[in-house]
Amino acid sequence: VLPKLLTNGLDSRLYKLRYKYGLIYYISSEIETDYMNKKLSCYTIQTEVDSNSIKKVIEVILEELRLLKDKGVNDAEIKKVKNIYLMEQFEHKMASKIYDYVQMYSENVVFGKKVDTFKDYYEMRNNITKNKIRIIARSIFDENKMVIGFSGKQRIKI
Repeated sequence: VLPKLLTNGLDSRLYKLRYKYGLIYYISSEIETDYMNKKLSCYTIQTEVDSNSIKKVIEVILEELRLLKDKGVNDAEIKKVKNIYLMEQFEHKMASKIYDYVQMYSENVVFGKKVDTFKDYYEMRNNITKNKIRIIARSIFDENKMVIGFSGKQRIKI
């Protein structure tokens, strides 16, 4: 859910770094779940930015994460996320490939977890609420546990 809110499309929360501030070239995010040890799971936000803008980009990202934790999401954002999942469900029905099933079920089978069908997956995501998103954001975006990394040719002090 969080990648859809933060970096999916022009109306996502962090895409304003491009259209409003002109600071980034692209932005994406994803969650990596370690089923063996949840403490090893991570949420990653990636972007490409000019070295002169790194500090401002980090500030905007951190502020948006704080807003998500403190104020949550609005009705339009919930509707957007649910519509994205609805479109993905239709796309899945149109283009079911064996690879999709293997990818979806393999981790569950290997780690002895319940195997959810695609229907279960989309129903669960369609039942997302503003409160659930806020709870998830608060548990993931703990600034005391964040690691901020960047690379480039120049030395930059933040």
